[in-house]
Amino acid sequence: HAALLHDGLARHGLLDHEPLLLRHARQALRWRTTEPDAPPVLGGTRFGGAPDLPPGQPYPTTDGKPWHFYAQLDLDAIAGLQSWLPRTGRLYFFAESQDPSDGVRVLHDTSPRASLAPPTWGPEVDSVDDIDVSRAYKGYRAVVDATVSLPILYNGHDRYTGEDAGLMEIHGDDALSDTYAELADELAFSPDNQHGVHLQNAFVFTQHESPEEQSVALQRGSPGEWVVLLRLGSDQHPGFEFWDAGTLTFTIHRKDLALGDFSRVLGFIES
Repeated sequence: HAALLHDGLARHGLLDHEPLLLRHARQALRWRTTEPDAPPVLGGTRFGGAPDLPPGQPYPTTDGKPWHFYAQLDLDAIAGLQSWLPRTGRLYFFAESQDPSDGVRVLHDTSPRASLAPPTWGPEVDSVDDIDVSRAYKGYRAVVDATVSLPILYNGHDRYTGEDAGLMEIHGDDALSDTYAELADELAFSPDNQHGVHLQNAFVFTQHESPEEQSVALQRGSPGEWVVLLRLGSDQHPGFEFWDAGTLTFTIHRKDLALGDFSRVLGFIES
């Protein structure tokens, strides 16, 4: 990751800021959807579609209406790319609706792959926000690689002060700011990507407070104690569209993540 960051800074003429960025940049994962998951790979990574749930695990519902399912991540397949998530099993990501006041849920399961099965729905079953489940998001496979996520400097004057204030010098210089944005996009996205990119342990652009800062306001700790489990972007492949081309972010406290407790995950939509 340090080499990836160094090469990017060298290409964009930003090496003077390498010490600060080494301290603040994050090791991240970048997911890009590729082709329909048809037939579905049992227990494999999937964005959209339906989850492969273990025996006895109910699908999240409210008053009998299903929540939205967004992603199933095969943790065994990415164990060598990251150090902050469980090493085995799967993570499942759900949200009640696209209303920020509604809930999200993340499940972690390590059941044998052969025991998993997708949920079965009757005809014309509507989700919480009255979308026909049979016409929900299409399931897509995805590729993943390790990348570096650069700090979001927009509205960052209160975040980067003292010895970190040099980062705001980038933001205050139009030419440097444009160059920095090019590098950040290069690391977060890819030139050949025509669809959505989904990130883990990454910084998330917001108009005001970051998801980590919003998490502190709702629960506890400091922003640095919160982890972005997954940042979903609008994606034409499965059909994700969060408000007008926004993002849906799931966060978890580091202590909960270390304990494997996903019961207090929070969700935030930004447009």
